[in-house]
Amino acid sequence: MRLLFKTIGAEQIDLATTFSFGRAEADVSFPDDQDVSPIHGQFIVEGEKGYIRDNGSATGTFVNDVQIPANQKVELQEGDRIRFGAQIVYFTKERMFKAIPGEEELVSQTGKELLAKARKLKEAKVHGIEEKLNQAKAILKKITDDLENVSSKIALADKAISEAEKRQHEIQAEVQRLTTNKESIRKTLEEKKIPLCKRQLTLKDKLQLLDMAQAPDSQKQPLQDELNTITEQLKAVEEEKKSLPQVIVDLKKKSEEFEKKNSEYSAQREKLRLALEERQKKYAPDIKRLQEELKSHELALAKARESIKR
Repeated sequence: MRLLFKTIGAEQIDLATTFSFGRAEADVSFPDDQDVSPIHGQFIVEGEKGYIRDNGSATGTFVNDVQIPANQKVELQEGDRIRFGAQIVYFTKERMFKAIPGEEELVSQTGKELLAKARKLKEAKVHGIEEKLNQAKAILKKITDDLENVSSKIALADKAISEAEKRQHEIQAEVQRLTTNKESIRKTLEEKKIPLCKRQLTLKDKLQLLDMAQAPDSQKQPLQDELNTITEQLKAVEEEKKSLPQVIVDLKKKSEEFEKKNSEYSAQREKLRLALEERQKKYAPDIKRLQEELKSHELALAKARESIKR
């Protein structure tokens, strides 16, 4: 199928694919013809048949000087003369277009120029849709990143609360153990002192006897070293016994510190939770709109890319 446009050149072009025509924003445009609507109509290809459709233009579309109905495709017949605005187009299924007696000279842009122009417009349309798609994706990513940032802070607060509670429970358990078993611990420490005291007395007696016998220092030194060690052990046991109440007091203070931290972390988490809810409520309409835009742009992009392939 072929079309012949009345402008400059009189070359014929193959009607191989559906394309729109109009003054602007169409696959094939006539920007200087004010009687042509922005997207005036379409030439449609379906199998071996060619159709024309008027998109409800202001000045109408005529086939053989008869205006066709708006928004309805009309099948074209061999030699049909199509007019819209100041443009005249002829349709044929023949290999070569036949001259029409009495018609003024038919001149047209070459077929290659028209097809190249149509392809360029389609590619520009694809590029425009891609830009809109990328812009929508960028905005949606910025929103989701903001929400994820707040969510991650809430997760960190939850972890801090959990760790503080765990540490506090451990300390409280230790305080409870020491308080409950305080007397038992003291008794155990006293019992621990008994063999040490006995050994201390024995070592002192042995050293006294060696002093009386004027034994050399090399014989007394091992006993003195052991006596020093036992003395330090007894001192450590006594310190442990005396410090037990203070240990309990210190542990209670630590428990209070963790309780305070837990309260601070909980307050921070609640603040973040409210901030997240506020953001989610604020962004909900935008997220819905952007998701719908993405879906619409992706469908439009697929159609536009498919149009270039045809």
